Amino acid sequence: MIRDRKVAEAMKATSPLLTDRTTMWDTWIGFNGSHSLGAIFIAIFYILLATTHMEVIRETRSFILLAVLIGVSYLVLAIKYWFRIPLISILIATICFVISAILIYI
Repeated sequence: MIRDRKVAEAMKATSPLLTDRTTMWDTWIGFNGSHSLGAIFIAIFYILLATTHMEVIRETRSFILLAVLIGVSYLVLAIKYWFRIPLISILIATICFVISAILIYI
């Protein structure tokens, strides 16, 4: 549902300065899609890794630190730019990554 059709129409009629081969609307849809896929991929990767090869996570500090870093990065973006539902979800996921890292290290 679009709240202001004029904004959607303007986005569909406006190209970014970098190129006139796309519109701001298509760019917006693309950014949302690619960022969602990135978050989904990271979640699936870590779920599969944790359920099938937990020893790899325990033995490779990079995997643990990367998970925490990604979680914190998404959290910063959520706090600054997003609305409450993704913020709460990312906060929960980041807390889980941090607790997991602490439990693995102790």
